[in-house]
Amino acid sequence: MTMENKSDKHQLTAFLCGQFTTLRDLQSAQSLLLQSGWSRESHEMGERYSDQYVPDFIDYCFGQDDGSGCVSFYRPVDQDFTAVADGITHKAHLNELKVYVFPHHIVLFSIELNYESVHLDDFTSLMRHLRRIHEQGNDDFNRLALDPLLEAYGSLDGKSYCQERNKLLEHGNKMRLFQIIVSPEELDLTEDQRDLALYQLGSLAPTVNPDEDDQDNVSPAYLERMMNNNRVSVFKRWTALALNDTFTLHANGNKNNFMEEWRGFFRLLYIHSLFQKYYLSDLNERYHSTIAYSEENWWATFKRVCRRRVTPIEALTQEFQVYNSHGCFNRVSYNFLPLEIDRAIDRGLEVNDEQQQLNEMLLRSHNYIQERNNGQTKAMLVAISLLTVVSALCDLCDLAFNASHGESRTFYLTGLTISLALLASIFAIFMRKRH
Repeated sequence: MTMENKSDKHQLTAFLCGQFTTLRDLQSAQSLLLQSGWSRESHEMGERYSDQYVPDFIDYCFGQDDGSGCVSFYRPVDQDFTAVADGITHKAHLNELKVYVFPHHIVLFSIELNYESVHLDDFTSLMRHLRRIHEQGNDDFNRLALDPLLEAYGSLDGKSYCQERNKLLEHGNKMRLFQIIVSPEELDLTEDQRDLALYQLGSLAPTVNPDEDDQDNVSPAYLERMMNNNRVSVFKRWTALALNDTFTLHANGNKNNFMEEWRGFFRLLYIHSLFQKYYLSDLNERYHSTIAYSEENWWATFKRVCRRRVTPIEALTQEFQVYNSHGCFNRVSYNFLPLEIDRAIDRGLEVNDEQQQLNEMLLRSHNYIQERNNGQTKAMLVAISLLTVVSALCDLCDLAFNASHGESRTFYLTGLTISLALLASIFAIFMRKRH
């Protein structure tokens, strides 16, 4: 379905996003980024959204120097660039780069660009090409966007410069995409055509008519399921689709009428949900690996207790509690539309699935800690019992030895041997029941 209008063009505003981690604290990261030519986004910039979003959420998304929220840095570019995709040379405009430093050493970035064309196929082709960072024909894009981001990564990673582009994508092999596509006002589509166009734009597939005999065309059953579960349709002039790696808004009319609002949706809702997705996914992986190697022997337990150290599982649980207290919000806005968009983004990114998996990990770790503590308590009780028995038997042997006036050492040694044998038997029975 080639949507073309000779009198006007479709307009695209896209944000390509990725994530990596840093070992730097916020103060070090801020100093290094400022020295590299980045500017800090002030906390006052969040005030423009204060009439729609709750204050705690605004404070977290535009954090302070105490490291309790996100601190972002921007680098204006404002240059045109060309990229060759599917044999076609596309000319687009690169607006700005941003880096978002979150707690727990999570760093996100976004690349904002604009593009216009009479064919929607050009949008899907260009975005499909640019989000794969190792594609050929992106020399301008790499120089203007990826090279400064690699420089920022190198600074935060303790290196003067990094040339490995895959370092910018710690999760997956493609950048995620938040895109706003505005078609001409006079473009008239049926509801089925609009749904199909929305899916094809969101999945970055070639746009084809539903009646075309194309084996790669989406099946009606799958399209219906995606529209029912992942589509956001509030007003007639636009529809949106939230998928795992893209969020797509397709609208008709003048984009200036609502562009500022959707920039807010990206800056606040999408970036925060991406942080949640990446952080919870990373925490799940660390929980899995920690539980798999969480057994410790009695000597390690003794040293940990004496030094008052927590176990790795307990440390992860405490870290999650900090995130849950400061970075997780049940309600982010006063208005219904941001709440609808936020829920749709979370469904697409499967944030709740990550949260549910983590809750199961927490339950398993709680049971493990409880079983370990119960085992340690039983071991301590057995040890105390054994010491009590030893003390009593030694006293009896001393009495017997004194009663014989020290003449029967054989009796004394025999009693001591029987006592030790009894203790060894009790200890062996305990260890067998424990395992």
